Amino acid sequence: MKESLLVKNFGPVIDIEIEIKNINIFLGANYSGKSTIAKLISIFKSGQLIGAAEPLEHFKKALVNFNIDFNTDQDTHIRYQLDNHFYELKEGDIQTNYAKNDNIDFLNPIYIPAERVFFSTLSQSIFGLINSDISLPKWLIDFGAKFEKARSAVKRFPIEFLNANYEFQDGIDFIELPDKTKIRLAQASRKIKSL
Repeated sequence: MKESLLVKNFGPVIDIEIEIKNINIFLGANYSGKSTIAKLISIFKSGQLIGAAEPLEHFKKALVNFNIDFNTDQDTHIRYQLDNHFYELKEGDIQTNYAKNDNIDFLNPIYIPAERVFFSTLSQSIFGLINSDISLPKWLIDFGAKFEKARSAVKRFPIEFLNANYEFQDGIDFIELPDKTKIRLAQASRKIKSL
């Protein structure tokens, strides 16, 4: 199976073409487009555009949900290809050769933000955010819901390469070090938080 993504003149991305593999690692400076690429891949791999009556409007809504609703113009070109199937945004319109009855296994991808510790902090302040009527992007809400469900199901998890354990206890995320010392995840070093 050959899968690729081409993006030109979309948000911070000037010109990139990548082959999508089972594992992709994006390295680059802040605001170079790493998250934009990952979010586009999530949109296309979900299959949510298949059969949409208004594919361009549906695509724009997906961009809003992922907080990447950058302006597009005649120079914007986005093409996702999976074998012989494709989506292509070009010259202000989206085209596809996917059919509603195509037998393709789509995923239920989740975009996971780089600073995953954000959710342990957010969950402790959620009522303040709700009280302040602060709107959050849909991808963030979706990830938060899945994070909370996983955290409720998995109270303790070994992190073998650190020789440590993740633990969720009394509403607090901890990292337990080899000497059994527990550190709140929110207070751990940035390197540990990102793992």
